[in-house]
Amino acid sequence: MECPYDITNRMIRETGEAVQSGDFQKFLQHFSVPFVLETFEGKHLLRSLYEFELHFHGICQFRAENGVVRSERENISATFHNADTIALIHVSHLFLEDGSLFDRPYPTYSVIRRYGDRWLTQYCQYAVGDMDAFTRALMKYKEDSLDSPDTVPLA
Repeated sequence: MECPYDITNRMIRETGEAVQSGDFQKFLQHFSVPFVLETFEGKHLLRSLYEFELHFHGICQFRAENGVVRSERENISATFHNADTIALIHVSHLFLEDGSLFDRPYPTYSVIRRYGDRWLTQYCQYAVGDMDAFTRALMKYKEDSLDSPDTVPLA
């Protein structure tokens, strides 16, 4: 059996690369929908692929607007809760073009579950309560989904 660090290191590397390149499909390969997103402001359920894609593009837009050119994610703790569930804590560092940090690093706690032979993140708690711009980026899907009457929740 693969160890939880190997599983989660690959996931956080690939999702980071997907955000960097704006590749939603590559990003989506590592998440379940519906997906639960939590910040200090509250818990939110992304019910559809449409909402999840808006969430992804909100993050990409935030990075572009703030000059973030790369990120590094540090895997702090990855443990099996049971054979099909991993609890992950990683810290993200966002960098500007000159190599300086955009803001202080922030931790994320995730629950990752096995679905067949795939591991998918179904819950993330971001410790970003007072980073207003980033919290707005995470919640952008809510603003945009209100404008679309064709949002259909997945079964």
